[in-house]
Amino acid sequence: MSASKIASGAGLRHVRFWLIDSNGYPDGTQSGSDGYAGTRIEGAKTFTANLPDVQTIRHTGDDRVFAQDSLPPTELETAALTTGKTNLTVDALLTDTLVRTLGDLQIAVRGTDKQGFEPTVCIYGWRQSVDTDDTAGSNYGRRQYHTVLYPKARVVPKGGSMAEQTADENAYNLIPTPVQKYPWGEAVDETHEGATETIKFEIKSDNPWVMERYTAPGAVVNFLTDFTPISAAKCQAWDDGIAATVSAVDTTNKFITLSAPPSAQSVVVILYETTDLT
Repeated sequence: MSASKIASGAGLRHVRFWLIDSNGYPDGTQSGSDGYAGTRIEGAKTFTANLPDVQTIRHTGDDRVFAQDSLPPTELETAALTTGKTNLTVDALLTDTLVRTLGDLQIAVRGTDKQGFEPTVCIYGWRQSVDTDDTAGSNYGRRQYHTVLYPKARVVPKGGSMAEQTADENAYNLIPTPVQKYPWGEAVDETHEGATETIKFEIKSDNPWVMERYTAPGAVVNFLTDFTPISAAKCQAWDDGIAATVSAVDTTNKFITLSAPPSAQSVVVILYETTDLT
């Protein structure tokens, strides 16, 4: 069943990011048919977009405004993320630094010479929602999920402060940049999106979803997943940015089967819905 285009969301359940390569594909630890499913940022509290206003242009003369127009904003959208957990491993990934183990101590560095050279990531946050389309009939009120996806961004940890009787809260600056492709390599175009460039995607789905990247080992059609895929109908796959056919899923052993083996060393990205993340 297709997700509704009209839904009402609540809360913030899950934030996940993927390191990406120079072509915009997810790019992290993987091995053959065992993919890279990104990293969760636990304890997410807020995932807030800072939306710039359009420029209002007023045409004046004869002591009055006789017309008004608009131009695009002079700034791009940014976002802010806060969490209730301090995660040294996540912060090191986002700043391209290391966490040092010294005896029983775990030591992270802050304010380093790597500032300004943070890796580019793909990041999303999703929350639960309900179908509130007045034309949905019996589907009105069914569970849905709402995802905001930034395909290319730098996420810079700011850390947090300590104060009496105050819970842990860590902040991150999120600086996205426009793209012309999805993270799986498919182009944004006038036919499907009505545009050729975007800074983020908003996605409605029946279930939470996750994305995994593989470097095809050749002559392989079965690709292991970190989470349990629901069905072939709720999976999408791309081979070097070209749509591939998912023929089956194995929900016991957690793998997805493609109808044909991708060429050796091609980038395979699989997007699938799962109930493991609810």
